[in-house]
Amino acid sequence: MNADQSPAPVQPHVLAAVQAHEPRPATHLQSGEPSTVVVLSRVLECIPERAWELLTTPEGLAQWSPCVPDRALDSPGPASLQENPEDDPVDGTVEVAESPTRLIHHWGPEQLDWRLTRVDQGTQLDLVMRCTSEEMAAACGAGWHVCLAVLEVLARGENAERVVGYDAFAYGWENMKAAYATALGHSA
Repeated sequence: MNADQSPAPVQPHVLAAVQAHEPRPATHLQSGEPSTVVVLSRVLECIPERAWELLTTPEGLAQWSPCVPDRALDSPGPASLQENPEDDPVDGTVEVAESPTRLIHHWGPEQLDWRLTRVDQGTQLDLVMRCTSEEMAAACGAGWHVCLAVLEVLARGENAERVVGYDAFAYGWENMKAAYATALGHSA
């Protein structure tokens, strides 16, 4: 968001999805060398194949994710990732792509390990992030917390706009970052 732009209006159904998950109870945090691991879990009301599409296609990711690739993430290899079209691309690499159950890729130095499991309610999604620092883990945990709320809404078949950058502040990003930092045993 530029200084002359106003923030996007808050989407009440997305805000409700954000608030439905507390940073601490829904997240398992572990510190370790050489990375800090954050696990976020959600149940998506869709079949794994639909969740896979939302996780791997540029069109699907552009609806909810902060990292939109230049190619589908459905096969190993390099990819360029951007939050917004005007941003400089960030190098990414897909390490594992096992449709529709597992996707492991890098977004810069951070590793994202997406695990999808069919459950009665739809798809159990577990995101295991390996972050380079506890500060980055707190920021990423808060950011993905907001983005996964948008994904939940989309998986239910409802419309929602992507929430990235400064727009995430209206959804409680700052407080969530502090909660993740506290859970890691550090101040924000």
